[in-house]
Amino acid sequence: MEFIAAPCGIISLDCALGLYAKALIDTGTIDWARLIEMMTVNPAGILGIERGTLAVGAPADVTIIDHKNKFTVKVENFASKSRNCPYNGWCLSARAVCTIVDGKVKFQAKA
Repeated sequence: MEFIAAPCGIISLDCALGLYAKALIDTGTIDWARLIEMMTVNPAGILGIERGTLAVGAPADVTIIDHKNKFTVKVENFASKSRNCPYNGWCLSARAVCTIVDGKVKFQAKA
C-alpha cells in the first residue's frame, strides 16, 4: 500500500536476533561474542541496571540461541497483533529458542 496509508511503525523484535546475525555476523562484520555484548551488557549499562551478565549472584536471565536454526519470518506467528513488518518472508538463520527470566522459562519457541 502507499506509505501514507500504511500503519505507523513496524514490528521486528520477534526476528531481531536473526536480522542482526544476517547483517553483522554472516557478513563477518562482528562475531557472536560482540553481538551478545551489544544486546545484553551494553543496553544494561546504558540503562544503569545490573543485567546482561552471568556473574554469580546476578539475576538468572538467559536467552538460548540456536545459531543454525533457519526459519522464515512469518508475521502471523508474531506475538504482536500488528502485522506491519518489512521482513515478512525473509529466511534467517539464527533465533532465540528459549528465554529464562529469574530462573523461570518465559518463552519457548514452537518447533
